[in-house]
Amino acid sequence: MNRRLIICMLALILVGLFLVSCTVPNLPTLPAKVDTGDKEISEVKLFYRSSNLIVAGKSVRKHTVTDQDGKESNCTDIIISRVLAGNETLGGIIHVPDIDIKQYNEYLFFLENVDGNFRLLTEKPLQVVDGRVIWTNGTLIALNELQDEFDELANIVVAPSVNYFFDDIYDLMDYVDDIFYATVTSTGKLNNKTIRLERRGLSIESNPTAAQVELYIDDVVKGSVLPGTAVELLYLYDKEPALVNHATMKQIDSIVTDVTYLISGERYVFFTLKSSDEKQNELFMVNPYQGAIRISERGLSPNVANTAIYRVYERNEDLILLFADYMMNNK
Repeated sequence: MNRRLIICMLALILVGLFLVSCTVPNLPTLPAKVDTGDKEISEVKLFYRSSNLIVAGKSVRKHTVTDQDGKESNCTDIIISRVLAGNETLGGIIHVPDIDIKQYNEYLFFLENVDGNFRLLTEKPLQVVDGRVIWTNGTLIALNELQDEFDELANIVVAPSVNYFFDDIYDLMDYVDDIFYATVTSTGKLNNKTIRLERRGLSIESNPTAAQVELYIDDVVKGSVLPGTAVELLYLYDKEPALVNHATMKQIDSIVTDVTYLISGERYVFFTLKSSDEKQNELFMVNPYQGAIRISERGLSPNVANTAIYRVYERNEDLILLFADYMMNNK
């Protein structure tokens, strides 16, 4: 073979190898420690509970953003390759400020939502290599192992820790996250879930008397829920934690009336709260007496203990006028 041709072929091979080395990311040498111990699992649980969103993803763009005060900061756009916990979609893009990561490499992000902006909870993003996360101390943890841990933690539902009772319907409407009309499609016992009440920095886990209720929403007065969708309501109809009067902030010692029981197939107007954990989608009635008002052809059937409604509003038309006035004054 012509010597000049051989030299040209070798040169082309070298150029090709050079180009490949420029485009393929340098993967780190994996650490030797691969056993996940109690320390790592404890840290995983701590980061999970503090996070609003946990995703794996890659950097697609770096840019600067300017806030209202004219201050510039660096921001990285992350395309999501896996959602481990939280309400985001695969392939979606999120914006994370002030992080230093390499393009093409995959990382795990524990993120807190602060005033609509994500903040990284770990000291730096945790790199993912071959489906395993390089943890903060160098231990390798499989993403699937983390997912199993998160799925187990998701069965611990963070519920509102105070049952406020309202004398005034406008105070009630201001306080709740959502007001909507819905039909109960099914009710059942709460299975495989533990309830956590968080108050004054303390967490109390319990297994209260509760029902898992499926609702079909047909109209929305307030909140982020959507008409034409099915949602899950966790109905904690124990009388604990004790009721507290929202106006006086004094505990209500006793209410002789029984709590409201939801009936499958019946239509109600609901007053609900969300979990303080944004990773969870369950809804909660504001309290067992005022969280739902049954609606029928004969009119409204509120719990007799619901003094904000009982004998004040008797027909659904009365509520419609009330809600219209409320929405008009809260645009």
